Amino acid sequence: MHSFRAEWCEKYSWLHYDNSTDAAYCYICMKAELGNKFLASTKRDPAFISKGFKNWEDATIAFNAHLRSDCHKEGCEILELRSTTNDVAENLSKMYKEENELNRMMLIKFLQNVRFLARQGLSLRGHKDDEDSNFTQLLLLRSIGCPEVLTWMKKKTNKYTSGDIQNEFLQVMALHILRNICSDIVKNGFYTIMADECTDVSNKEQFVVCIRWVDNTTLIHHEDCVGLYGVDTIDSNTLMQSIEDVLLRMGLLLSQCRGQCYDGASNMAGCKNGVATQIQAKEKKAILTHCYGHALNLAVSDCIEQSKLCQDAMDSAFEISKLIRYSPKRNAAFDRIGVENVTDDDSTVHSVGIRALCPTR
Repeated sequence: MHSFRAEWCEKYSWLHYDNSTDAAYCYICMKAELGNKFLASTKRDPAFISKGFKNWEDATIAFNAHLRSDCHKEGCEILELRSTTNDVAENLSKMYKEENELNRMMLIKFLQNVRFLARQGLSLRGHKDDEDSNFTQLLLLRSIGCPEVLTWMKKKTNKYTSGDIQNEFLQVMALHILRNICSDIVKNGFYTIMADECTDVSNKEQFVVCIRWVDNTTLIHHEDCVGLYGVDTIDSNTLMQSIEDVLLRMGLLLSQCRGQCYDGASNMAGCKNGVATQIQAKEKKAILTHCYGHALNLAVSDCIEQSKLCQDAMDSAFEISKLIRYSPKRNAAFDRIGVENVTDDDSTVHSVGIRALCPTR
């Protein structure tokens, strides 16, 4: 009586023997069959896939015949191809992951560029073309150690370098800084409101709001400017609404305010309807302090007015500055005299020209 021999497994590595059915199977063909990988049903060999081979008298002849059969060859090709290649979805997922990593890396570089230029007070674009702007030139400088930057800059779209994107970067950074300031103020408790209004060069009113607070751990005081806010008018009600809006956006409670610091204008420090009076009506502990810098300026201005010598000197300087400043011919002569009188020790000093004196500063 013939039976299965163990040495057959050593000679035919793909051979698999099932003791429960006393039958031999082809491991490669069975695996291809389970994965539905066979292209043609005519190539299947049921004796080595589903039924099992039991004719042990002609076993060697049948094993060699199956080894040379189209069924076994196709099964080997299918399994080898599957082990060396990835699925289409896997390839697409890998490409998507690599693209995301590149986009994230470039976005971080652009954010670092914007942060550096903003920190140094340099314009991002300036008056030049995009290729010569500070932002682009800094990016090209950083591409020396990162060739991916040059490849990215050659793209036509989705470069993250437009003016709108740069402004959005700046806004995100500004909001992040404000959130950190708010967190520090809330953590340390009390604060003081400092505010003043002025007219900029475009003849628009700008309302400046600062917050002064003290670190409870180090006892170091901080004065943080939280922004410039455009206002249509500078009456007390409008400025009061602006301050309340700032406190609301920063998450600061007016009940934690312990001080106010403004100039002596009636809209800010007026005893009837000034900003300080309106705040004290809601929080009595918010004590008003006249700005020391403004108070010193008023004191110096009054002292000069009381001295005829100082007043005449200031008036003469003011008239001379107007005489030179408002005449291109005299201004050019003034600059020429300045250049001719520069010594070797002052060669690195650049004159800013003559400036008219401010009557209140």
